[in-house]
Amino acid sequence: ERLRVAVRVQLLGVIDERDYISAQLKILSELPEEIQDRHRASLRDSMEFWRTLFADAAEAKAIRPTFDLGIVRMTLIGSLDWAVEWVRDEGLSKEEIAEQISQMVLYGLAMPRTSGSNA
Repeated sequence: ERLRVAVRVQLLGVIDERDYISAQLKILSELPEEIQDRHRASLRDSMEFWRTLFADAAEAKAIRPTFDLGIVRMTLIGSLDWAVEWVRDEGLSKEEIAEQISQMVLYGLAMPRTSGSNA
């Protein structure tokens, strides 16, 4: 449940602040070093949150042990953060998008296998 909520909150935050985030990404390197340092510290804090979240989930056996947690974490964060570029106001609502991504993360893309299925 914590992972579902974290995915949802992260994605909704990115969508709600997409204009700010997009501008920030474009000008970050032009900002004074002190502001860049604060931004990097904030990113480190965020990464630590996700690292802990995935470590706790792995310890609780909620994630398959064959997955590398670093790859899982960076793939998820990258896809959530990239929403700043692809989410539009038409189509699915931000809540529907968050729910679909949460479902993909928690349950995968494949249909449940039936007996005798090779897919």
